[in-house]
Amino acid sequence: MIQPLNGGIYEYLWFEHKYSVLARSEKLFESVRRYLSKDKTVFLKRLAAVYEKPEENYPAALLNLYDQIKDQLDRKRKEQIIQSVIEDREAALKMLFEEAIEKEVLGVLNSRIFYTSDKALYKTWQSGAGGSLCLCFGTFQLLLPLSLVLKRVAVLHGLSLSELLKLLQALRGGLPSEALELLSPNLINTLTENLLITKPIYGRLYLNPQIELSSVDNADINVSLSEPEAAVLILERIWDSSDELPEIIGDMPEEEVFCSFCKPAFFPWNDFPEKADSEKLYKELSKLF
Repeated sequence: MIQPLNGGIYEYLWFEHKYSVLARSEKLFESVRRYLSKDKTVFLKRLAAVYEKPEENYPAALLNLYDQIKDQLDRKRKEQIIQSVIEDREAALKMLFEEAIEKEVLGVLNSRIFYTSDKALYKTWQSGAGGSLCLCFGTFQLLLPLSLVLKRVAVLHGLSLSELLKLLQALRGGLPSEALELLSPNLINTLTENLLITKPIYGRLYLNPQIELSSVDNADINVSLSEPEAAVLILERIWDSSDELPEIIGDMPEEEVFCSFCKPAFFPWNDFPEKADSEKLYKELSKLF
């Protein structure tokens, strides 16, 4: 479902990214935050550009996350986390993540510091009705229900929905790196692009704690896209597969590039028109921008 621009969603997107941006520098943090009140496409481009910068302020970002949860920790645990920030940042990240899960601290769990930086940059999960993946394009949003997101992951990688759900359930408690070697790198990449899993945290991958798998029906989902929705999903695929991140974020693709992605083979999980009119779809997308 396509939505008109909703500024509140971009504020939430910033809420998720802010500590990861702070890990680069306080100057970049203030710069990106100021752009939030301006053109949302420009905000996305500024946010994307940040992820090319080194994490020179990472301890400060971890301490800010720690501040969100410290009142719920005992003295010994506080000392362990502070010491780890100094000596072993990955251990600190693991402790913060596990404590946030146990204590359900949303402001910590949603932080992109736990996720791969250049993937799903413009995506965020929205709660309600089982959850939806919200794709933010600057001038509009597209909402994809969790059941649909899981179907496209399963179909793209030759899995049944029940097989995918079993894997994701196992990731709820974290899977060690040696177990992950059995998974296709392409599958891990797709799960990452859809914000379904964290980056490796102390050698383990976790299911995104926002994902509620109990809401997913194992029944097959028939998907019929409107022309504007099909055009937007082509844009998503272009952004996600581009080698030009972050520059491409926030931009309309060239028509030639768009048309090259307008193929049913790229979208086997839905009723993508066999003879889609790529020029017409491109015009539909241009209306949204």
